[in-house]
Amino acid sequence: MTRSRPQQFSPTASSGRRAFGEGNKRTALLLDRWLLDRNGVDGAAVLPPEDREFGDPLVRAAAGNDVESDIVALLVARRPSPSH
Repeated sequence: MTRSRPQQFSPTASSGRRAFGEGNKRTALLLDRWLLDRNGVDGAAVLPPEDREFGDPLVRAAAGNDVESDIVALLVARRPSPSH
């Protein structure tokens, strides 16, 4: 008797789409906000819900493009000035 190997999960195997669709971008946004909050910055103020300027690089990243420098530049530009 020959045992077949278990099928490995592939989020794109059947439909050609990602497992979470738009969820990956929402997850990235929530994670970024959480990281900002944990570091003393109001994440929701820096990254508002319908932020196209931040969303566009996430869409490009989902397409496989390297957008790290774009996102870093955006966050640095939005960094609040230190309070004394």
